[in-house]
Amino acid sequence: MERDRLHRDLVANLEQLKASRLRILQAGDEERRRLERNLHDGAQQRLTAALLGLRAVAGEVEDDPALGPRAADALADLEGAIADLRELARGLDPPLLARQGLAAAIRAGAARGCGAAGSRDPNRVARPCPRTLQTLERRGHAPLLQ
Repeated sequence: MERDRLHRDLVANLEQLKASRLRILQAGDEERRRLERNLHDGAQQRLTAALLGLRAVAGEVEDDPALGPRAADALADLEGAIADLRELARGLDPPLLARQGLAAAIRAGAARGCGAAGSRDPNRVARPCPRTLQTLERRGHAPLLQ
């Protein structure tokens, strides 16, 4: 009898735990979607509008030897900032993770940390930062990058 009661209590507690975990996950997803909407509708829209203006200015000064390269660099920086913001808005579930898996997402994140990803310079190679690789190795996760 006592054993049956304890078993029922345990099953009830497990059900409550499952329900609690589900509520936490749902709340996290809702908050992530809210932040994504706010970033998209706010900062990203303003940066995109600035990008359009900068593209117009860059087109007007592209033949100027002093201003052309500076405008092109500013344009590349702004495009990179918008790309970073889009990725940030996607939160912890980036499309790269869904499409190519954890190893690709880690490589891309590590490369961003070194400032190579999204660069328009063809000589810059997207590669994980040495410090990131050392951390992964130390924690036993280096096989993820292979």
